[in-house]
Amino acid sequence: MEMALEWTPHAERRSRQRRIPPAVVETVLQWGREIRQPDGRYAYFVGRRDLKRAARSGVDVHEALSVAVITKETGVITVIRTQDVSKLRRFGKPWRPTRYGL
Repeated sequence: MEMALEWTPHAERRSRQRRIPPAVVETVLQWGREIRQPDGRYAYFVGRRDLKRAARSGVDVHEALSVAVITKETGVITVIRTQDVSKLRRFGKPWRPTRYGL
């Protein structure tokens, strides 16, 4: 599966800082599960279930385990390492800080 997504400067910087090579990002986009986020974004995440699914197909995706890629329409917004899928909000309004006492 060929994915020609452009990377934002932020995504490139975070990928370098977090030592997540572009090949791992491509693996996540190909084998990870898709999680819809607010504002038209999508998170792709490789967890243990996805690892097993890829292994059944004869593909080793261990490097991509616990890596998430956040995309929007034509580009990669950022890449993160997380084991907590709940951080990748599925639906709802984007997070906004609240004022205490109101």
